[in-house]
Amino acid sequence: MPNYRGIEFCDGHAGSMVDESLIQSTPDIGKRKRDKDSDLLQYLERSDERHLQSLESSRVVTNNLLEQISASNTALLGLLGRVVTVMEAGQR
Repeated sequence: MPNYRGIEFCDGHAGSMVDESLIQSTPDIGKRKRDKDSDLLQYLERSDERHLQSLESSRVVTNNLLEQISASNTALLGLLGRVVTVMEAGQR
């Protein structure tokens, strides 16, 4: 019995669903599919790397922004405290 990539086929009997000559004449189909699969896998891996880099960059920007907001809030609260002190002193 003919064997193609580990698959056994009937040798020309009416029960055979696959014509062996077609299989032997198109061996490139499996190679092209593997090439496309490996290309897709490489694309997805690069995409994951870009996504992780983007997340890290976003984290850095977010942390910097939060630090600036915190510093601004601290300065604003200090200023507000001085305004309250001046207003209380003016009421006396």
